[in-house]
Amino acid sequence: MQIVIDIPEEEWIRWIVDGEIDAIVLRDSLIKGTPLPKGHGRIGDLSKIYVELNETQIEGTEGYKGLGEAKQIVCDAQTIIEADKGK
Repeated sequence: MQIVIDIPEEEWIRWIVDGEIDAIVLRDSLIKGTPLPKGHGRIGDLSKIYVELNETQIEGTEGYKGLGEAKQIVCDAQTIIEADKGK
């Protein structure tokens, strides 16, 4: 099983620098973790891809139609992990 966990930065630094792991924080982080679905594909930044598609210049209507469809695919993609809002 693969799981994504969010560990408070101050805890992570303490774990690495001091070698002190807080079992309660670790347990809580695991409980709140996001399991990745079995067989998931490559995980990337869909928001960045959308921005890059928006900035892409394509000549001709056929290319533009394809670009619009590509942007819709990105918008419709399943969100596994919400965006980091710069906590």
